[in-house]
Amino acid sequence: MSDKQYYYSGYVNALDAEELGKADKKTQIDIMREWFLNNYENPAENTPYESAEGGYIYIWGGPYDADEVLNEEFLGIIEEETINELVKELENDSFEWAPIPRGDSFDDYYSLAVSSNTSYHETFYRTIDDISALLDKCDDPGLIQIYYKMLHVQIITALETYLSDAFINTVMDNKVLIRKFVETNPDFQKKKLKLVDIFSRIEKIDDEIMEYLLKTLWHNLAKVKNMYKDTLDIIFTFDISNIARAIAFRHDVVHRGGKDKDGNVRTIIDIELIALMKEVKELIDSIDSQLKKSTYYYEKTEPDVIY
Repeated sequence: MSDKQYYYSGYVNALDAEELGKADKKTQIDIMREWFLNNYENPAENTPYESAEGGYIYIWGGPYDADEVLNEEFLGIIEEETINELVKELENDSFEWAPIPRGDSFDDYYSLAVSSNTSYHETFYRTIDDISALLDKCDDPGLIQIYYKMLHVQIITALETYLSDAFINTVMDNKVLIRKFVETNPDFQKKKLKLVDIFSRIEKIDDEIMEYLLKTLWHNLAKVKNMYKDTLDIIFTFDISNIARAIAFRHDVVHRGGKDKDGNVRTIIDIELIALMKEVKELIDSIDSQLKKSTYYYEKTEPDVIY
């Protein structure tokens, strides 16, 4: 059975293939859905369309079939009947799917954005303050749900931005932390290395780590909290289950127009947004306080360290 780990933004902990196979049907479908939508999208999102050519031009590969992709990834872990249930749901959106574009130009842009944000705590609070100021700016009852859902997405985005920028800037500036990250990260532990390649691999290790971090899904708190603990000795000190549920709701807003998997429209009120901002601020403040107390925060480089 595969040794992969599967994450769902609504759950605190990741599941390996064996655990996923034993999970209840709802959990299995939630995880498969998020895995699929993190890798594939409706071609209407980004794929060029040319009417003269008869439709979409799949410049990034595809088109892909949800049935084929999901069975290739999950058959043998999850029952075919359960996989087919999700396939039918996805086919209500599209029968053809394109890979989500991830190219050098995107990575270069993202890398520059991350490295330029060294005041990540201040950036987070500016965003949260702006969201707070916007809470009572919509007085149209017909638009209020769309408005609140947009603010909800921005709260989660502010959380993700802090988690990524704080971690990447701290780790990539410190050779001790780069080595610690590689040695404790489960994905890097599985990578193969021939002895003849060791020196060329060392020369490129920073780029390999940066590429991995740029492609990390920072809303997967189960994975991210382990990265913070194993690399930076920073503990997520209180229950994050409410934030995890809010991330799952954000997923429904972004990918399903605010509907749950059964097609029911989900709603949100201002009090819930205020409570979410409070919890997210508490989490970020706790992380930031631990980070600033660590020697890593001040020691940006470590001379004569071999990794």
